[in-house]
Amino acid sequence: MDSQTIPFSGDMQPQHVRENALTSAAMPPKDPANLLPEQKFARAALGARVTAALNEEFPGLGLSTQCQRIAADTGLNYKTVFRTAKGQTSPSFDTLVILARRLGRTVSELVALPVEKKPLRPGLRPN
Repeated sequence: MDSQTIPFSGDMQPQHVRENALTSAAMPPKDPANLLPEQKFARAALGARVTAALNEEFPGLGLSTQCQRIAADTGLNYKTVFRTAKGQTSPSFDTLVILARRLGRTVSELVALPVEKKPLRPGLRPN
């Protein structure tokens, strides 16, 4: 190893980075009761689009079996796929990319929401 190569070790990360990595992986999903209406709507819309794509891909199979097949094909966690299809979670962008590609869709197709001009909540300012 030359003098300019620095070995990487997880122990070299700052303490707060290691702690956040450990706690964020084990954190429970956000309580649906605490979601904003816009978040609930977005999750439901994504779930409906994923479910429709699954029904096209695997007609006649139940949602659970469809999600198991997608998980096996992609390496995604079954629960993540299932909860996304049920509108119960907001998957990461990376997960959306993998899911969209496997379903023959674009990420935009899965997450597109109708344009609705609404006033900002009090206290929020436009950029």
